[in-house]
Amino acid sequence: MEIESDYSEPLYDLKQGLQQFKNYQSKSGCKTISIVGSYISEKYDGIRAVYLGKGRLVSAKGDPIPVPEWFTSQFPDNVPLDGELFAGRERFNHISGIVRSRHVDEKVWRDIKFMVFDIPVATNSLPVKGKGYVDLDFETRQQVLRQVIKAGQPNIELVEQHLVENHELFDWFYKSVVDGKGEGIIISQRSL
Repeated sequence: MEIESDYSEPLYDLKQGLQQFKNYQSKSGCKTISIVGSYISEKYDGIRAVYLGKGRLVSAKGDPIPVPEWFTSQFPDNVPLDGELFAGRERFNHISGIVRSRHVDEKVWRDIKFMVFDIPVATNSLPVKGKGYVDLDFETRQQVLRQVIKAGQPNIELVEQHLVENHELFDWFYKSVVDGKGEGIIISQRSL
């Protein structure tokens, strides 16, 4: 079980003990953050995917992910989405097999949800063309997502973000995810 940050580096190893993780310093040593004032969310054990609009879902490397047409029909076309294709806790092999098969089996896709955690930024492999979303901070991007992702949709859900007000809240949330057999948590800074 690891905790991930915006820096894509493991932040916490279960063997080291939760009490040791109160601040994080990147491997380069350039930036130190405190978890208080950051947002935390569950890291879903699925396949990372980016929705580019108009039914186009791609992997983190930019490879197309074939999905049934109805799967993305309720997704917004004007906002790119970054998330995980998720089929439930402890079902990574199941979702991985579905995505790798490249065969679109309508029935198995009914059990999959796109868990959205942010608006992606452009990378070498992802040609995201957002309307200035890169310049928005995390909280503002979350506001945009709450406007475009409606609750109760069968195939898409906005991941709930929790503001860390103190270390006890962090410890409680982390323990609840671990006890529920979740993969881990993600820490997101408000200003990034």
